[in-house]
Amino acid sequence: MPYLIEKVKLPRELDRRIKVTESDKRDIDFLYRVERKSIREIARIYEDVCSRRTIQFVLFPEKYEESLKKHKLLMKRKRLVYYDKTKHANAIKKTRHYKQSLRKQGKI
Repeated sequence: MPYLIEKVKLPRELDRRIKVTESDKRDIDFLYRVERKSIREIARIYEDVCSRRTIQFVLFPEKYEESLKKHKLLMKRKRLVYYDKTKHANAIKKTRHYKQSLRKQGKI
């Protein structure tokens, strides 16, 4: 029997998959376009939050779209096989427990 909590969608601020918030995106854009900082400098500022590649994707969404297309093409050709069932099952289990703890705390 599936857990009812699996159907509950987490709010953006409680979702642990989100690395860069909307305010961070605005700050990154400001640092790059107004203060003329390089991507590497911005990456050093945000090194605890995300990678340099993520900052590139924030600044240039077309690069992100291109990367997605390449990834899909590789998956079609089955050259990129990295799916691990046990690792995925553990990740789902952790997420389920996280959602249940949020529900007990009254946050969702």
